[in-house]
Amino acid sequence: GLTVRQATITTEGTFSFAQDLDLSWAIALPGLEAAPPLLADLGVELPPLALAGAVKAAGEVSGRLPDWQATARVTSAQVSVEDVDVDLEAALAADPAGVRVESFEARGVDGQLSARGFVPLAAAGVWELVAELEELRLTEALARRGVPVPATARGRLSVDGPQAAPTARLEIDARAEPVPRSGDASESEAPLPEREAATLHLAGTLGAGGVVVDELEASLGGGRLEASGGWTRGGDLDVRARVDGVQVARLPWLPGPAALGEVTSLLSGELRLTGRSHAPEGDLSLLLEDTRHRGEAFEPLAFDATLDGARAALSGRLGASPLLSGELVLAEEWPLHLELDLATLPLTHVARGLLGEDDGDRYVRLNGTVFLDLDVGEPSRLSYEARVQSFQMDLGGGGAS
Repeated sequence: GLTVRQATITTEGTFSFAQDLDLSWAIALPGLEAAPPLLADLGVELPPLALAGAVKAAGEVSGRLPDWQATARVTSAQVSVEDVDVDLEAALAADPAGVRVESFEARGVDGQLSARGFVPLAAAGVWELVAELEELRLTEALARRGVPVPATARGRLSVDGPQAAPTARLEIDARAEPVPRSGDASESEAPLPEREAATLHLAGTLGAGGVVVDELEASLGGGRLEASGGWTRGGDLDVRARVDGVQVARLPWLPGPAALGEVTSLLSGELRLTGRSHAPEGDLSLLLEDTRHRGEAFEPLAFDATLDGARAALSGRLGASPLLSGELVLAEEWPLHLELDLATLPLTHVARGLLGEDDGDRYVRLNGTVFLDLDVGEPSRLSYEARVQSFQMDLGGGGAS
């Protein structure tokens, strides 16, 4: 046998001068993590994935060139892709016309995927491939990325059309379960609403012309998110999205300190993008209102962005007071410049919420501006400057500052 990047390859049979084939072959890969460099040697690049598990494949090749037939059977007692563990078994048959997926089954505690169909190799061939995702448990994969949310997904993928220009149709339904709040339920005056499961439905197509999202609908936090649109391979862009009535406290999970889990607020917003993918035009608006934290009420927080194809003008308000302004240049590395008005920050309300009741005597007052510059395409290039004119604070309620 021959060993290439941990893969052991063995062959047995004959190949005559008349180009008659009668061969059997086998490949044993003890660690799936060796697959990306092995495929890279063959010109196939895989995205970065956490892979583990042993895979075996065996089959036969017969016939007289250029007419040949081949079979393959792939098995694995357990493979892991991004912490999704399944047993794998597949049977394939191939000839100059294409590859027929006679069966493909991936089953395990984390999910079940099956596929059948035909992948054409000849220019005149037609795709006929269908894959069914009966259920996929994403909990461990999300936890690896710092999102401790129990989640599952199911869906269907079909590919049809001519060999050189197939069309893929995708439909996915996903569900994220709520994560219990840690520690005491709340120090708020009123009990917090229960967190709710979030659901997502996505349907779209990918073809020679580009990507089309026929519908994206999500139910979360008692509200809804809806989006649709498309991107053409020529670079044209048309995207619409709307979020309405989302109660932040009812989301399945919130990142950050546990205290954020006691924030109640209502989120709404709209997005409209047209033009070219490298030079989008349109606008974005987001609004957080009816915000409270441990009995403290906050003014509505609004954020707006207007894109003209070359840059995005950014602005934010807390109530009627300007909070931030800036600009994002829509060019290489996407340089961002922001200016934050420190006097508008609701520091007094935050302090009173965190420290408890104080008869209204506590205060934190800060006057100045923070300047931030960041290349979005290279986040390590961050610079900032704070210019503080004055700072006053009394957290004891006794007049000290």
